[in-house]
Amino acid sequence: MRSINRLGYDTHYERGSMPQQSIIAYQAAIEHGFDILLCDLQFTFDDVPVCFHDLDINQIARNADGSELVTLNNGEELTDEMRTFVSETSLEELQQYDYGVYRGTKYAGIKILHLRKCYPFVEM
Repeated sequence: MRSINRLGYDTHYERGSMPQQSIIAYQAAIEHGFDILLCDLQFTFDDVPVCFHDLDINQIARNADGSELVTLNNGEELTDEMRTFVSETSLEELQQYDYGVYRGTKYAGIKILHLRKCYPFVEM
């Protein structure tokens, strides 16, 4: 029987669950018996394929100190000019951010997942 997992194992939208589309979430899915893993694939500005669901990184990514990428004033909404879009940003720039700490400090330091990072889990 085939089982399909999208975004990785235990990636509920709540603090404390594994960061979605992270290498640890996909490793956990494999360990829990999933044999088909899906990711939302996008290309960076420099044409590197990354697993990332949203068009911009603002909801998930954090600065090195854990702060949000953009600080909004009371009632202010995020505009396109404030967003950091995957397709408009190089992999090197995207790797400067933390993609795990939004789910808790135990996940701090996780980087955006690009396909080269997945190779060790693919049996050739």
